[in-house]
Amino acid sequence: MSLQGFLLPGEEKALQLTIFVSHTIAAPLNMRMETLYTLLIVHTLFGQDLFVSLVGEYGTARPIPSM
Repeated sequence: MSLQGFLLPGEEKALQLTIFVSHTIAAPLNMRMETLYTLLIVHTLFGQDLFVSLVGEYGTARPIPSM
């Protein structure tokens, strides 16, 4: 059993991210002149931070399957 918002050692959690793209960046993404990337910082209970690099591909919208 896990507390809401907490992960115990050995537990896993899947994350689904949706990114909304403005019209000003959509054209460069369509022409592959720009890429989607960001850094996700996960703060742990004991003060250690984990850094996760995220990279995405820009494409047409499609329905998001329910989890």
